[in-house]
Amino acid sequence: MTILHLRHAGISITSIHDFLVSDLHANERFVNKYINLNADELETIQAQVMAIAFNQ
Repeated sequence: MTILHLRHAGISITSIHDFLVSDLHANERFVNKYINLNADELETIQAQVMAIAFNQ
């Protein structure tokens, strides 16, 4: 969700990557895996994550 929201705000991919990895200490493998996906792909993954979270 963060990647998609920051992209909509016009933040560069490099800045998003640095923010997630350096400031939030997100797993760099996950960031690299998802950072270049398009909005549709990110929304699909977001929906899958939310479904898993609410079904547990």
